[in-house]
Amino acid sequence: MIMPNGTIVDTYLDFGTAAGGEGPESRIGQNEAVRAVFPASAPPADTMVSRTSHDGGATWSAPSTITTAAGEGPVGIRCCLPSAATDPVTGRLWVVWISPNSTTVMLSQSYDGTHWRLATRVTIPRAGVDYSNVDVAAYGGQVFIANALHRAPTAQGHFVQQQLSVTTDGRHFAPPIKLGPPSDLTYAAQARGIFPGDYMGTAATHGRVYSVWAHSSKPATAGARFHQVVFGATLKT
Repeated sequence: MIMPNGTIVDTYLDFGTAAGGEGPESRIGQNEAVRAVFPASAPPADTMVSRTSHDGGATWSAPSTITTAAGEGPVGIRCCLPSAATDPVTGRLWVVWISPNSTTVMLSQSYDGTHWRLATRVTIPRAGVDYSNVDVAAYGGQVFIANALHRAPTAQGHFVQQQLSVTTDGRHFAPPIKLGPPSDLTYAAQARGIFPGDYMGTAATHGRVYSVWAHSSKPATAGARFHQVVFGATLKT
């Protein structure tokens, strides 16, 4: 991220030196088997940090901790990287991620990329609901958090509803706006598990917010197994 004053802010998941790979991916194993089911009491909780540069990237600050509780998404779904954005008008920085048990979307903010406020809940935990991919965009004091509300599979399908939450202060949120029809993960891409991937994005500018996401549905071709495309939406702000 680049702040209005030229400061560069880099945010990333810090897995230390023991993971031997890219964090969640390294847990899949050498034989490419899907990662083991997490113990109910201890789902993975990753550390996310930020570093700043005031000289165009020549030197960097020491890491500052944003959270030590970034989750990796629902079991069996490969997804769920955190996201960060700068508001080019206010200069405020925003970061979103999923809680370790995937039941909550979390949000933190900073004015300098070094000091981060205590995270707040974007969504309220509900029985039978968790969340997958998240993304954030901001412009002119409005913050837009895209996320996918996920429900357990039923005889009718395995549904995910893309939605968008809006805030101006990082503490109070309008009711989520549904984006498009539900996606049925029964027909999603497969890659060592259900793979909506991180094919999503959100961008905001004056008077508009844009969102794209992966959407899967029953194929029109008889006998076809998969059907996953990219949907997009434009909303006035």
